[in-house]
Amino acid sequence: MSDDYYNFPGWLEEKFEHDFSRFPYIGARDKLVQMQKEKSAVRRVLETVIMRVKLTSLLGYITESIIGWKPSQGSEPNKLAEDLIKVFDEERNKRSIVRFLAATQEQCKKRHRYFYTVSVYSPAPLSRAPQSSLQDEMVVVSGQLVHKDAIAQYNNRMAQTVASLPGEWLLVDSPPHGMVDSFDGRVVCLVMEKQFSSIFQQYLPFRKDIGWYPYGRVTGFFKEPGFRESGPSLDVVMVEFRRPKPFQAEGKDFFEFLERQVRINPLIPKEFHATQDVDFLLASYVLPLLAKGSHIEDFKATPPEKVILQQYFAQSTSSLPNALVAWYANA
Repeated sequence: MSDDYYNFPGWLEEKFEHDFSRFPYIGARDKLVQMQKEKSAVRRVLETVIMRVKLTSLLGYITESIIGWKPSQGSEPNKLAEDLIKVFDEERNKRSIVRFLAATQEQCKKRHRYFYTVSVYSPAPLSRAPQSSLQDEMVVVSGQLVHKDAIAQYNNRMAQTVASLPGEWLLVDSPPHGMVDSFDGRVVCLVMEKQFSSIFQQYLPFRKDIGWYPYGRVTGFFKEPGFRESGPSLDVVMVEFRRPKPFQAEGKDFFEFLERQVRINPLIPKEFHATQDVDFLLASYVLPLLAKGSHIEDFKATPPEKVILQQYFAQSTSSLPNALVAWYANA
């Protein structure tokens, strides 16, 4: 069954791989180890999974590496992140992680703890589940990743509401520009260790300098909202995401799409301009995501491409997302 219930336009969806990839991180490691000391039926199943796929040594390696980690200087790639990517790509570890996720997610589905959205219509939105029954249990939730800092541009009250949540990243059913007054306010806070953002700030899907990612799936331990917290949280175990396709294969095609839109947009009746502006905002994320997904940090548009961008942006009444202004200024 598909995890995609957001009805993104085809021109956006086709720029991302269909299958989910695993992010090179395992969190909530103490809780995973603690499972081996607890006796409930579900805990015994997950304990068996962890022991069978031999994740324990990998958990220890990650913990020791993060404890001894020191930030890189300047904008240099983070060595720990690169080391973790290599470790996760080792065939033995890759097999173990695939088996662990598959077994864990299957158990979550059987116990009705696998959620396809946070709150919008789907076979199983998290918002319809009795949250007290989920407390401290492993769940799987799909959604869009939004950084807290990306919200205030569109809804300052919502930004203030989520400010007290314990993590920087949220799992929601909307991009930042959709979190306006009509937004239902349903969010799930993602909790990782404090070093997480510094270690992985240059890696999708957690790029604060973009602030949004359309396709995420998170496995973690559920926590009900604490005192003065506006939503529940997940102690993140693992994150999966649909990667952008290679820029080299998709970049030219996307500029051709923008060029067609420049010709078509003036012909669109005024009553459809709101939809047109939403498409503009979604489109503004695509080039940075494609470029950064292909490790192109210093993207430079050709002179004809710059003309297309200028013409396309001139046709919208919406402003660029704040996080992307610097990227386009340097493109």
